[in-house]
Amino acid sequence: MHVRLLAALAIVALSIGPAWGWGDEAHKIVCEIATGLLTGEEQREVKALVRALGRPDGERYAHLATACTFADTARAKAREQAEAVRQGLPAKAAKLAPWSRFAALDRWHFLNLGRGARHVPQEPCTECVLGAIAFHRKHLADRTLSPAARGEALALLGHWVADAHQPLHVAYEDDRGGNEIDRITGVYEGARNLHDVWDNAILARARTERGLRDWRAYARFLVSGIDPEDRKRWEAADPRAWADESYALATEDAFRYCRWEAGTCRALGRERHLGGSYQARFQPVMERRLQQAAVRLARTIRDALSSRS
Repeated sequence: MHVRLLAALAIVALSIGPAWGWGDEAHKIVCEIATGLLTGEEQREVKALVRALGRPDGERYAHLATACTFADTARAKAREQAEAVRQGLPAKAAKLAPWSRFAALDRWHFLNLGRGARHVPQEPCTECVLGAIAFHRKHLADRTLSPAARGEALALLGHWVADAHQPLHVAYEDDRGGNEIDRITGVYEGARNLHDVWDNAILARARTERGLRDWRAYARFLVSGIDPEDRKRWEAADPRAWADESYALATEDAFRYCRWEAGTCRALGRERHLGGSYQARFQPVMERRLQQAAVRLARTIRDALSSRS
């Protein structure tokens, strides 16, 4: 009973705020594991670039794990600035103005497909998470840029790679990747919507039930379970394949997002009752996606740092 209560409280706590991507804990876990998979020399360069990243409000990051939450902070601040302008609040708008350049990142957290799509198309997209990965990987590799610019690219790249592995970030625009499936009952009562179940609630419940104190402990647990052969196989896939994996998960019947009928993955309404069997089925999937994201992020960082472009 005590464990169930703690799990419910953790889910509610993590469910506060907009459902935009993996929650902060997931992003920190991915980037913590990825950092640990780098060589000592690579870790030192990553640390220097992260410390060179300057936020418009003057705050700094000490580690990649925390810097990987920067994309969501930047988007929230850019939206807040736009709202201040809309409401005619010049002092607030002026204070937040340095964040406004990040408004362009708004559509880079996800990839929308048509409901009849069976796979992520081969054609590259620019205003999507795959375009974001390519763009910031290139900027991280560009040693003609300042350490601050490359540090920003590194933090954003870490965020995008994780987002590409959240199944509902490769989904449909008409329900905003499950954000409008917003009547959740069952074991995730605190979750605002299906997207939030995947951002936060499955992870929160899993961490509590495993008796792990915080996201760092979860990262240590997950990295210990990465099989060397799996790691090689995961590293060989390209970003389009990562997104395709996410889409395949989101559109399988058990996921409860949509159902394939007559060549279309049909919407199933706004209500979902998700019981303990959903957690049992998808907790290992969620954990594997975090492991895959970390392994692939480490490989992407290593390739960018070793590039002479």
